[in-house]
Amino acid sequence: MDRFSFRISENNRRRLEILKAFSVLDGKNPTMQDLVNESIEQFFIFTYEKYCLANPNSDYLGEAMEGMLPKCSEERSSTSIL
Repeated sequence: MDRFSFRISENNRRRLEILKAFSVLDGKNPTMQDLVNESIEQFFIFTYEKYCLANPNSDYLGEAMEGMLPKCSEERSSTSIL
């Protein structure tokens, strides 16, 4: 796995802290990395769905995006940390 180093805004850092607090209250203990990874995954799913609505015909980009979707979205949502 590649390692990324980046800065986030102060507001996004606070948002991550709030997400972490809500996750802990729900009996989970995600790391900041877990929260960032899941946020990216959820945004990807949102973008894919939006793209499919705008482009209902199958095309190369849609197929490429479909190949990157989580394997089992329904199962994943029940184990979500967010």
